[in-house]
Amino acid sequence: MGGSDVRLVVELDILSGRPNPRWPLAAPQAAAWAERLAGAGRPIASGPAPAPALGYRGLIVQGAATRWRIFGGRVERAGRVHLDEGAERELLATMPPALRQQYGPALPRGLQ
Repeated sequence: MGGSDVRLVVELDILSGRPNPRWPLAAPQAAAWAERLAGAGRPIASGPAPAPALGYRGLIVQGAATRWRIFGGRVERAGRVHLDEGAERELLATMPPALRQQYGPALPRGLQ
């Protein structure tokens, strides 16, 4: 999964009944994130952090052949959960300014 041809899209899982906002990561960023998420932190025994039914439910990062869900310091992929305390905040920092202006106030305190 190396190289600058990696394409990733980040989805802010926040809306119910409407499409969630999404944004692509630039090629160099996407390659770095794909590598980071593929080897995220140490595996943990417990499952993903429970997300609320309404409001912010984390981030979904999708590539051509894989998908990660990031919420509450946990990175989940194909049923495996790893810890990565900084991933959520750092990915939110890649959000385009217009989306941040619109959805930033709805993010949990500490992620705004």
